Amino acid sequence: MNVADAETQKTTRKKLKNLVDI
Repeated sequence: MNVADAETQKTTRKKLKNLVDI
C-alpha cells in the first residue's frame, strides 16, 4: 500500500467518523 493511500484512507475515515458523531 502507498503511504499517500494510507493518509487518504485516514482522512476519509476521520471525515466519516465526524459525520457519525454529529
